[in-house]
Amino acid sequence: MIKFDNVSKRYTGGHEALSAISFEIGTGEMAFITGRSGAGKSSLLKLILAMERASTGALFVDGVNINRLSRRQIAQHRRKIGAVFQDHQLLFDRCVFDNVALPLEICGYRPWIRSTCCGRGACTRKCCQGESSRGWASPGQW
Repeated sequence: MIKFDNVSKRYTGGHEALSAISFEIGTGEMAFITGRSGAGKSSLLKLILAMERASTGALFVDGVNINRLSRRQIAQHRRKIGAVFQDHQLLFDRCVFDNVALPLEICGYRPWIRSTCCGRGACTRKCCQGESSRGWASPGQW
């Protein structure tokens, strides 16, 4: 669940990226963020990820007020969220699947069977050689 309650984001120099926005996305709902360049889409996502703090208002994710998290709590919060940014920093020695899977593997998750990822034939990893996808096993499952 994500809830913005009268949230504003003002940057130094006076630029206001978000102005008193309120909305709620319930558990299991899917939402799309669209808008022109400079509309505040990236600012909104950075607030959800706790990369930046709201200037005013309250932002809740899973019932927790993000503006009140400590640094340690922010790290825990971010581990629950997956994000791929526009300026993605991919590792060029890995295929797409391995780049996206890396944070899961660092957290202790292991793929039980990997899926076809890049399909270009250039990748030598097993995940690009026709195995079907089954999912991820948590550390307690392997």
